Amino acid sequence: MGKVLAFVLAGGRSEDLGVLTKHRSIAALPFGGRYRIIDFTLSNCVHSRVHTVQVATQYSPHSLQHHLQLGRPWDLDRRDGGVWLLQPYMGRTDSNWYRGTADALFQNLDMIGTHRPDMILVLSGDQVYRMDYGEMIRQHRRNKADVTVAVKAMEPTASERFGMIEINGNRIVRFDEKPARTTLSFVNMAIYLFDARWLIERLQETVPSGRFDLVWDILMPAIGERRVAPYLFEGYWEDLGTLDSYYIANRTLLPASSSYLMDPQWPVYTLSEERPPAIFGSTAAVGNSLIANGCRVFGRVENSILFPGVLVGEGSEIYDSILFSGAQVYRGCRISRSILDKQVLVGDGSVLGVDQPRSANLGRIAAGDPDLVTEEGLLVVGKSTRIPPGFECRRPAMFDSHLVEDAVRQTAGLAT
Repeated sequence: MGKVLAFVLAGGRSEDLGVLTKHRSIAALPFGGRYRIIDFTLSNCVHSRVHTVQVATQYSPHSLQHHLQLGRPWDLDRRDGGVWLLQPYMGRTDSNWYRGTADALFQNLDMIGTHRPDMILVLSGDQVYRMDYGEMIRQHRRNKADVTVAVKAMEPTASERFGMIEINGNRIVRFDEKPARTTLSFVNMAIYLFDARWLIERLQETVPSGRFDLVWDILMPAIGERRVAPYLFEGYWEDLGTLDSYYIANRTLLPASSSYLMDPQWPVYTLSEERPPAIFGSTAAVGNSLIANGCRVFGRVENSILFPGVLVGEGSEIYDSILFSGAQVYRGCRISRSILDKQVLVGDGSVLGVDQPRSANLGRIAAGDPDLVTEEGLLVVGKSTRIPPGFECRRPAMFDSHLVEDAVRQTAGLAT
């Protein structure tokens, strides 16, 4: 089917994800109890027999670099193909920072050229889905297309988050980028297959002239001038650019839902943490939850996801929440609709994410302090923050990473 190179754009962060992407890119964000978001894209590549993968990193790349290592969990540590991490570097221009998606490709044309691909599959590292790229590649060749864009039928009400596309037969005839209102019903999935020679020529024309965006400066001008074809995708797909979408996508994995991860023919590969089996004490009660290895549960957990090494102390209750690796919830706590990042410590008797305030001193949060409040109705605690014993806070709220107990009280307007 010709030589295909996958180029994964994995350097972005989203302000809408708040403190969760303060120290990591979206692609490196933990997901589903044991994965990182980029695992889905890389696993799709392996299952689709696309074994030459370049990953363009930029924002806070260290977590992603540690996770990918040499690509062994995805069978990408190979002589024929493999995975390469591409970071911006100082060249002949004044700035080495990627100025846009097209610029990320342009700055790495030398690396792309070493593999002499016939087609370049441009992917995003911040989406959760399963797709056989082989079907898209075969359709691209049948259509003799210069570009094939993966699209999905979706209600027009989602248009402000996505590019919206109009299809006529096997051609894309219109592309509106994140319109406020639209009658179009196909969403751009940000999965593109390009004829390599054509894309390289376009990059060499557009980027040096100050046009750096793949959609605005290359894809949209091609509509009407070149053969731009759609590839209709009907499976599960979610772009995780907001807290709301991230939280909902995680909850679709819970046992009561129809999980898209449980297909033995299409496993999602990841770098596993070597931890002992989970322990459930005599006082533990667990329902409709995912509990990873290394967890110690002595309280109640309902409709929640616990990553490896989480502690739930005796008498504590966890509802509708996501706890990242190493989070420690001590005795007698109650946590609801919350996301706790790695190594968060919650002191005895704390109450987080309750529906109604249990203290008259929560004025800053109730008043809508922009540094604390999220629109999604969640309480989020950043990495390695220490929640003091007896602390109470309703949602929505967001606490920074690496806060000590006094700083948590001060942030919430509860300084003693």
